[in-house]
Amino acid sequence: GACGLIMNSVILPPAVLYMNYGYESSGSATMMAHLSSIFNKIREIKPTIENEMVMDLGSNNNYFLNQFPKTTKKIGVDPSDIAINSKQGDIILYNTCFPNDEITYNENYSHKIDCITGIAMLYAVPNLSKFVDSIYSLLSFEGIGVFEVAYLPDVLDDLNLSERCFEHPSLFSLATI
Repeated sequence: GACGLIMNSVILPPAVLYMNYGYESSGSATMMAHLSSIFNKIREIKPTIENEMVMDLGSNNNYFLNQFPKTTKKIGVDPSDIAINSKQGDIILYNTCFPNDEITYNENYSHKIDCITGIAMLYAVPNLSKFVDSIYSLLSFEGIGVFEVAYLPDVLDDLNLSERCFEHPSLFSLATI
């Protein structure tokens, strides 16, 4: 039977979508406060995170990763030109989409990442099964995953049609999550 996931029938190549990318996660005070609140919640759940390894999928301009102290090993994954232009010294950056075999099968990361985050990026994943498999292979056995998506009924109720764009091939409801 059908799973109920809503997806675009055409998915544009990342090279087209993320070239001259216009969105920066530090572009609004509201988003910066939201990302800071997510970081604070992670620190509550996993107080040892300051000395562990974090991977942020869709790291954009690294605003979220920069919430973590310098003692945290930080890995950003983002295909946009903004990610390249925002690269800082203490962040390992993969300028690519996730999942990516170079990351998933890297023995330095295999079951060693203590926190994997994906804020407002899950809708951009064209193969969710491969995504979940990759997260499983990277996340440490005591690790946590933090993912945030817009909820389809809220998008429709609020007429927030900006959530429907070519960069977001999927929309989620409770049935699909």
